[in-house]
Amino acid sequence: MRYKLNMLEPAIRILRVIFVLSVVSAILYVFKQRELALVFTGVMLFLIVLILIGVAVELKQDNYLVNRHYKLRNEAKILSDSYECEYCGARFKMKLSFCPICGKSLKTS
Repeated sequence: MRYKLNMLEPAIRILRVIFVLSVVSAILYVFKQRELALVFTGVMLFLIVLILIGVAVELKQDNYLVNRHYKLRNEAKILSDSYECEYCGARFKMKLSFCPICGKSLKTS
């Protein structure tokens, strides 16, 4: 996953639109424009479903990224001919159980 989608920022903007649509729908309903009020309510419900789908995508991505982070945490990454410390980014030639620069212990896999 190269880019993480952030669905919560558009959701906050869409909530304002939903509020305006609900007010317009209520006003139209009071003035006996029931068909038009029904259309505005339908659009409002569609936007609510869109927000729920966006939040579900956001939670799924967060879960994926957190699990991936914990899986790769404190493990020396293998580069072409050297290893890289996950904590400080120091590169060293031999696979060690600790980083020679920051001294943190690394997984030996």
